[in-house]
Amino acid sequence: YTGIDWTIPNVFQDTMGLPLHAYTAISQTVELGGASFLTFVVLSANLGLLSLVQVATDSNTKRREKGALALSRTIAVALVVVGSWTFGTIRYRDVTASIQAPLRTYRVGVVQGSVPNDVRRRWTAGDPEAARATLDLYIEATERLLRQEAKPALIIWPETAYPGIFRKPENQQQLLMNVAFDRYVASVGLPFLFGAYDREDRTDRRVLRNAIYIVQPQPDQADDQLSPAEVYHKYILFPVGESLPFFAADTIRKWFPQAGGFSKGAGPRLYEIQQPDREPIRVGPSVCYEDVFFSHTAAVAGLGAELLINVSNDSWFGDYGEPRLHLIFARLAAIQSRLPHVRATNTGYSALILPNGDMPQVSEFGETQTFNMEVPMIGPQATLATRWGGWFGASSLLASLSGLILTGVLAAKRERQ
Repeated sequence: YTGIDWTIPNVFQDTMGLPLHAYTAISQTVELGGASFLTFVVLSANLGLLSLVQVATDSNTKRREKGALALSRTIAVALVVVGSWTFGTIRYRDVTASIQAPLRTYRVGVVQGSVPNDVRRRWTAGDPEAARATLDLYIEATERLLRQEAKPALIIWPETAYPGIFRKPENQQQLLMNVAFDRYVASVGLPFLFGAYDREDRTDRRVLRNAIYIVQPQPDQADDQLSPAEVYHKYILFPVGESLPFFAADTIRKWFPQAGGFSKGAGPRLYEIQQPDREPIRVGPSVCYEDVFFSHTAAVAGLGAELLINVSNDSWFGDYGEPRLHLIFARLAAIQSRLPHVRATNTGYSALILPNGDMPQVSEFGETQTFNMEVPMIGPQATLATRWGGWFGASSLLASLSGLILTGVLAAKRERQ
């Protein structure tokens, strides 16, 4: 089951082991084999209990025959569960000690705007008033952050918080908003990381990319000079909402005009955020759906990231489980990579997730909130899951298939005898 569960794709990558995220010790084993290992622990415990129940309810004759098998299964299950708990307890203690004595800290300001979907639809359709209202909301919330005594070194806004296409305006209104925002960032003098749309330069049709921009104003730049900016393009697109199967794209768009048609990015990347008189922070970004995939987390960790940043907008699902599920995946990603994880979402749940899985700051759903987070940086941590990716799921599948083949060979041999 563990191997098949790892093999068969699904939209949200959810698996039976996810509820174990709430158990501090056992959840630490994600650094060994990802969520597949948690699934294995759950299945092992349940199969062990099933064996004991079967022995207890069988007749005396069958009980004697199955007793040895049940005992061996129970011992194996005990070893898995106790071993996982022991490993997790030790690792949680060690990582917590590293968090309490970090190599350095980095203060991050996060804005959760909670912009209603109807407003987002309006500015997507070209309503300049809705776009201006959205931008004003985020700027006002950012000003509240900047008035605090401990000033953030980085400002983070969620996915598509900037209302439109950044740096490639398509009309006069977009141009004016681009200029106004650029001047605002320059006046603040701090790096901004935020979600926006980017336009792909094509002649046949208009193609957008879901992007993260990192704008870093320079101390000596002129008033009319644009701040240097880097862009990251989302490459794991949400089915139908952002990407369509090529063989049915035209048909789907005909019946569902709102269906997405975004262009994919090149893949995981590492970005450096500059700090005055200090070494830059190496950031591994992700847009919304991407941090659900442990392969993405492993990739950016392998590139040398020391901080994970995710910008999301889960408002389309309402408060009906998906936002909480997304937060669970983000928590496991932090444990898997042993890197701090900062989430900035439109409606929730924004959070600071520490490398041991603790979440000292989590937003309320559906409220405009700001957070001034002090992030402990413990440096890149090489874990088995980040080195070998989905090795446990693949190994489970291989071991299961080998066992089935061996069973078949032995059964055929007995029949010949």
